[in-house]
Amino acid sequence: MKKKLMPIPKLIKRTHDAWSAFIRSRDGHCLMCGKTENLHAHHSIVPQKRGNATRFLADNGMALCYYCHMILFHKGIGGKEFFDRLSRIIDRLVTRERQEEIIRLSHTIVKYDRSVLEEIIRLYREKL
Repeated sequence: MKKKLMPIPKLIKRTHDAWSAFIRSRDGHCLMCGKTENLHAHHSIVPQKRGNATRFLADNGMALCYYCHMILFHKGIGGKEFFDRLSRIIDRLVTRERQEEIIRLSHTIVKYDRSVLEEIIRLYREKL
C-alpha cells in the first residue's frame, strides 16, 4: 500500500515551523529586549509574498518576544527608536551585502517542490 503524501500547503507549514524552531533555539532570547519566554521567529527582511525565496533562510530570521514582534513591530507602535535599534541588530547579524541579496531575493517567487521542502525540514531539525 502506498503512503499518502502530505499536501504541499501542510508541508510548507511544517517547513515554516522547522525554520521557526531553529531561529528561536539558535537565538535563545528576544534580540530586542532579552526576554526568553514566548519567542517568535521574525523575518529580518519581511517577505513580500508568501512564496518568496527568502522565507526559509536562516540568515533572514531573528527571535523576538511576543511584545516586540507583534505589538512593537507588526502594530508599528515601536516608533523610530525601535526600528533604528532593530536595524542595528540586523546589521550585527547579517552583512549589508547579504541584506541586499536577501532584499533582491524577497521579490523572487518560487514554487517549492516536495523534495526541497523535505530537505529544508531535515536540515533545520538536524541543527536543533
